Amino acid sequence: MGWTIPRHWAVNYSKIVDKCLWDATTFENFRTHPHSASIVGNGMSDTEQTMLYNEITTKYPYLLDQVSIIQLIDAIGGPPTIQLPNNVTLCKRSLRYMWAAGLIAEHFGDIAKVVEIGCGYGGLCHSLSTYFDLDGYKLVDLKNVVALTRRVLSHLPTNRNDDFYEPEPPYSICVSESALSELDIPLIQQYYDEYISKSDAIYLRINFNNSTAHIKKHLFSLLNQRFDITISGETVLGQLK
Repeated sequence: MGWTIPRHWAVNYSKIVDKCLWDATTFENFRTHPHSASIVGNGMSDTEQTMLYNEITTKYPYLLDQVSIIQLIDAIGGPPTIQLPNNVTLCKRSLRYMWAAGLIAEHFGDIAKVVEIGCGYGGLCHSLSTYFDLDGYKLVDLKNVVALTRRVLSHLPTNRNDDFYEPEPPYSICVSESALSELDIPLIQQYYDEYISKSDAIYLRINFNNSTAHIKKHLFSLLNQRFDITISGETVLGQLK
């Protein structure tokens, strides 16, 4: 599959995703299932949680005006939630996806067409669809994962018709939450050629601890061909040169 994660993780994750597509009970709680959480987990340190919420309230306070819409995705799949100031209750991933929307708006302004590599369960798509007037959102992942994402999104007011999820390039931005650090070089090259190289900007979160040195080197050699990039922690932003 091009994944560098342990094979049994990939197999178990794919099985639970498949089961979500036909079994209502599994779907109701899939975000806390160990086989799902091991890939798209709900973890975030208390320090990062505090930092993101503080940045939202100080730099992007307008995001909180739509928090009730963001919260809707946390009613799907049974994720654990946290209590934040001002009676805000969110899943940790939803908090980060809100913050990502603010960061993208700050650095790139309005965006119209998005391609996401590694769509998980649709959390980032839901967030960006809430805060931007998008023309299209391409979901790139295993077929069953894309099907699960579409099932999740179908329960949300940000959901759109089928054509919305098949936009043609060029894309305003390519986004990815950790997926690129779990891929081998051939698949990174494929995704670069098909999606990243056809995007005007990038927002990537890359877990450098899970990426071997030669894969990181190859990825950044590609990114530097097209973008002026800045790195802050695990977050990589890039604009066209």
